[in-house]
Amino acid sequence: MCDHCDDSCNQLEAEALHNNEQLLNFKVRSKHIDWHMYVKPLRPRYAKPIYLKKQFNLLSNYNEQIDDSNRRELLLCHDMMGNYLEDRHFNSSKKFDDYRFYHWSGVDYFCYFSHHYVTIPPCGWINAAHKHGVRVLGTFITEGHTGDQLLHDVLASREMVNNIVSAMVKLCKHYGFEGWLVNIECKVNSNDMENL
Repeated sequence: MCDHCDDSCNQLEAEALHNNEQLLNFKVRSKHIDWHMYVKPLRPRYAKPIYLKKQFNLLSNYNEQIDDSNRRELLLCHDMMGNYLEDRHFNSSKKFDDYRFYHWSGVDYFCYFSHHYVTIPPCGWINAAHKHGVRVLGTFITEGHTGDQLLHDVLASREMVNNIVSAMVKLCKHYGFEGWLVNIECKVNSNDMENL
C-alpha cells in the first residue's frame, strides 16, 4: 500500500482496451488522479542477475561461460486465467492463493498478458516489478477474426500506424510502465508488411 492511498485508490483499476477507437481516444477514467503518485519508479537492480549456469548447460550445447557480456535476457509472461482478476485493483487481492512470483532477480522483463486487444498492466504488478528493477510490458495482441480486422485497420496507412504507436506510448507514460509485447496471431497481407 502507498502513502497516498485514500478513496482514489478504489478508482485505480487496470482495464483492457478492446478496439482502435478506445486506444486512439483513450481517456483516463478518473481524471483528477495523478497515476504517477501511485506507481513506483523503476529502481536499479539490487542484486546481480541470476545466471542459470549448470541448468542452462543441461538444456543446450552452449558451453561458453555465462557472464554480463553474453547473458540472455529473460521475459516472464504472466498469463493467469485471462488476467484482470483481483489483481486489477490497486490494492490487489486479500486472497492467499492468488498468483505469486518470487524470483525477480532472474527476470529482465515482466509482461502482463491477456487475450484482450491492448492489455494495460495493473499498478500492483508494475510496483512489484519496479521495486526489483524489472521493466514492465503490456500486451498488444491481434488474434482471430476481430484481431485480423483491427490489425488490418491499423496497417491501412502509415498515418494510422503512427497514431496507434503514439497512443501506446501515451499509455506507457501515463501508467508508468516501459513498453509492449506485440503478439500478432493473424494473417498479415504481404503489402502490409512494411507498415507492420
